[in-house]
Amino acid sequence: MTWDAYNRRTPVLREVLAVADRRRDITVDEAIETVPEAQHVFDDTTDLLLDVQMRWFQRLSGQMELHLTEGGDDPEKTAIDAWQAAAAAMPGARTLLDTNLRRPEMAKALAHEDRFMAIAAGVPDEHPELEARGRFVVEKARDTVVYDPSGDDAVDSGLMARLRHALAA
Repeated sequence: MTWDAYNRRTPVLREVLAVADRRRDITVDEAIETVPEAQHVFDDTTDLLLDVQMRWFQRLSGQMELHLTEGGDDPEKTAIDAWQAAAAAMPGARTLLDTNLRRPEMAKALAHEDRFMAIAAGVPDEHPELEARGRFVVEKARDTVVYDPSGDDAVDSGLMARLRHALAA
């Protein structure tokens, strides 16, 4: 992807994710139709989903780093907490991704996330069932994540929100 394409996609992706945060029942097809510019910057819904997955993974990585620096005795719990924090910050993205988990085009990205989660949870990276263990950790996190049904949970979370609260205090 060129810088021009990246710079055109970024604000459109932000808008798609904002719509998905407000409308948790939205499908990826509806999302690409709701944001008119999305049809011009993404080749198709798979292209959009892969960008959503990349943005999700960036947030997940940041949350993982944050949770690891805060310490914790149980690496699996730390990984689950990081996943849940990222999911709470990006509920629309998570919904779009969760409703498209079975798409074959998503397999490589999801396998990468599973490996990442397994390693973060303390599974050695040469473990023969690394992806399966990571998928188990993700499922455990997904089963216990709590979303605010009003859609307000994404508004005041993450590092920037904590910095704003700290500065205001």
